[in-house]
Amino acid sequence: MNRTLVLSHPNRYELVTEHVYHLLEHVRQDFSRIVFASCGPVVEASRERLEALVDEYMETPGEGDFAAWGAAIRAGVNCPGGTLWLATTDMFGPLCDLGAVLDKLEGSGTDFWGLSAYTKRYLGNDEWEPVPRAPQHSLLGFSDAVAASDAFQSLFDESAGDDDLEVLLSQALSDFKLGVFLEDSPEGLDQSLYEPGATIAAGIPFVRREPFLDNLYPPAIRAAIAAASAYPLSLVDDHFSQTALPTESLAISEKWLVPGQLEDPSRLRVAVHLHAFYLEILEEYLERMVWPFDWDLLVTTDSEDKARRIEEIAARRLRARSLETVVTENRGRDIVPWLSVAERLADYDVVGHFHTKARKTAVAEWGKRWQDELLNTLVDTAAGIVGAFDGDERLGIAIPDIPSLFHYQPIYYDNEQVLAPLIAELWDRMGCRRTVNWQDQLSYVMAYGNMFWYRPAALARLATLPLQPDELPGEPLPQHGTIMHAIERLPVYVAWDAGFDYAIAPNPTRVPALLDNAIHNKALSKKAFAVWRKGYDDLQIVSDDLGGQLASTREALDATREALDATTAELKATWESDAMRLGSGLLRRFGFLAKLLRNRRRV
Repeated sequence: MNRTLVLSHPNRYELVTEHVYHLLEHVRQDFSRIVFASCGPVVEASRERLEALVDEYMETPGEGDFAAWGAAIRAGVNCPGGTLWLATTDMFGPLCDLGAVLDKLEGSGTDFWGLSAYTKRYLGNDEWEPVPRAPQHSLLGFSDAVAASDAFQSLFDESAGDDDLEVLLSQALSDFKLGVFLEDSPEGLDQSLYEPGATIAAGIPFVRREPFLDNLYPPAIRAAIAAASAYPLSLVDDHFSQTALPTESLAISEKWLVPGQLEDPSRLRVAVHLHAFYLEILEEYLERMVWPFDWDLLVTTDSEDKARRIEEIAARRLRARSLETVVTENRGRDIVPWLSVAERLADYDVVGHFHTKARKTAVAEWGKRWQDELLNTLVDTAAGIVGAFDGDERLGIAIPDIPSLFHYQPIYYDNEQVLAPLIAELWDRMGCRRTVNWQDQLSYVMAYGNMFWYRPAALARLATLPLQPDELPGEPLPQHGTIMHAIERLPVYVAWDAGFDYAIAPNPTRVPALLDNAIHNKALSKKAFAVWRKGYDDLQIVSDDLGGQLASTREALDATREALDATTAELKATWESDAMRLGSGLLRRFGFLAKLLRNRRRV
């Protein structure tokens, strides 16, 4: 065997997720030499692990697979007398015997190879364009003759980039014969992107990253992997939880919280912050906070009188190890009081954040049901939630699943986009490292009601967020669009930026999934009609304005025409008068000349 593999690494956030190490460990036997080409540096610990698995580690400038491969090829990486293979870490596998696939391709009587090929490319808006038959680039192989050719070498010069390079590769190597493992689809589509389940079933050893993000039904890809291989799907989950936005990983990974078992309840330091504004429901909270582990309670409220009443209620109901009350200003709902004491909670392993949510909403029963569901989801199940933190050091925050109210009254993207500039400004103010286009976020993975369990290290940047008094809206708080609403959407994303994962605690109150479609479409139809009606009204206003402007213009033109007619008549009269005077003068002059000529004849 004489094979060289150049493995490119897109290097998102300087991370190397566990699926990369798994890939290298399982393909090591199929290559005599492996070169790892990372687009930029990775963290030191990752580099050390990589260097133990590969023959050469290199960091390359530029972005994308072709840039990394080109840097390696320009540095002299080749495989004289053997075959050169190029691959990317943006795929999961191997799902089957890679060596058998490589042997089949190399023995096919062709010159360069891919796993599949396509002849049609999607442009958007249901438009496709035909392209020269091109190999999909997750895994490409080249015979010695191809790799040594000028056509091949010129493809990877300094100017080469990822855009269209699959097609350019096919065109540049048109004198050589392309072989693929999987027959082309009748439609000419890139099967690795549009039919990942079919490629897995056909024996393709890898599945790309992109289909998980672009596919309408990622669970089908997971099911295809599970049916065809023993590949650990936890590696897929780990990769996307670290490198994809929480809104993206939500559709790909199993984000349900798996309750854990506390082997040693005394091992974890647990605290709860409770903002108690409405004391009439405090007893209900304390009665339900009965857990098989030690915990400390820190209560914030807005007056000394309430603080005394809290201590009286706690003396009868509290099961915590200790109680501390702190009086804060009645501003910023539960969020500002929590942030004001967050540093006191920083040394705990796990913290719960709760508040006595108001039942005095527009419809009181809505608030009561919402609060009850949050307590069912986060308080009654606290032992399993804390156990989950104990069993998973990457778990940074556990949020409740959406309360049933929001199946009936969903929050739509136009409301969320109002908050995007505020969220972006807060993100920068906290010094978060990852770049997010907040204007593109149509919805957020968030705790509806702002109650959750968290690991203090995961929310450290949020806990130290500097807020100015003039930023905090007074009561009554608007229903939407304030800095408080922006902060409410940030905890899961701050934890993700810090390298932690999130989990969703199931809501025991079940709502038929069919309702979501019904409510969604009903609301959309109303919105569509409202948009149409507004457009119609705006058009009518414009039409009326144009009609008025045209009428005014017509009147102005008529007045101008009348003025021109008067001026013309005046000029005509002036001309006729001047012509008469001129004619009369000429006649007098002609008469004088005639008389002079007659006198000369007499002489």
